[in-house]
Amino acid sequence: MSLRKELTKIVPLSEEKLEKLERFNNITKALFILLLAISSNFVTTTFNCDLQKQFTTNPFVIHSFVFGIILFSINILGSQNVSSNLLQTLTHSLYIYIVYLLLTKQSPALFLISVILIISIFLISVYEKDLNPEYIDFYNLVNYYLEIGLILLLFYGFYNSINTDMYLKGDDFNFINYLFKIHKC
Repeated sequence: MSLRKELTKIVPLSEEKLEKLERFNNITKALFILLLAISSNFVTTTFNCDLQKQFTTNPFVIHSFVFGIILFSINILGSQNVSSNLLQTLTHSLYIYIVYLLLTKQSPALFLISVILIISIFLISVYEKDLNPEYIDFYNLVNYYLEIGLILLLFYGFYNSINTDMYLKGDDFNFINYLFKIHKC
């Protein structure tokens, strides 16, 4: 039995609201997988040296690979509606990629808080059916506020980061370089 059928038995939601809930759940799963893939960072050592060099020096290769992971994740984890519609899959991938770009510009503290919010949203979305059905509206409300908090935090961190970079670089600031630069630590 699908989650959609189970959910409609517990809470009478419109078809549109169910689709939005399912779509957000899929986006959260894909973002979670992306974070896991990037955090593990063990895959590049299996490639030949020339390819490893591309992954460490060429922003186009790196960001193309990130977008590919997102696209792949949506197709693997997404619902039939999303993964069978190319335009919708590309749109969702773009949304997740933008969130990824915003995450990469966060300070370490804001990044950690953002990841905690993403994990919280993910856990509530995935295990909502296991929680007390009497409080389903409460869980949805909590998830809603967590999502709003995450969006605000991402834009706040991005705003602080770009302002700092603009201040430090002055006239040499380039927005494209700022978005896609490779950090050498």
